[in-house]
Amino acid sequence: MSFGLGVMPSSLAVGAAEALGAGFWLILAAVLAIAGFYIGAAVRRWSRRQVGRPPFTLAELRDLRARGQITEAEFAALRQALLEQARIATDSTVERQRSQSG
Repeated sequence: MSFGLGVMPSSLAVGAAEALGAGFWLILAAVLAIAGFYIGAAVRRWSRRQVGRPPFTLAELRDLRARGQITEAEFAALRQALLEQARIATDSTVERQRSQSG
């Protein structure tokens, strides 16, 4: 007995709807995976750039001293810290090259 509430969907229509739903989720997963890859690559590039760069270059320190923004004592201390960082970076690079070559 039918009460006129609608027509039961055929099995073909149900199958098509399920296929569309599965396709949507597959495309969404692919888009998210690609976006995640690009975000991860950008974060890696950014972190590599930030790690190796000292907060100031020697030229910037000289400029700060010349403009009177730091004292001679501050310049000497910052210069020494900058040179120490450069020495440590050079030593670690040499160590890494030695370990890779032998």
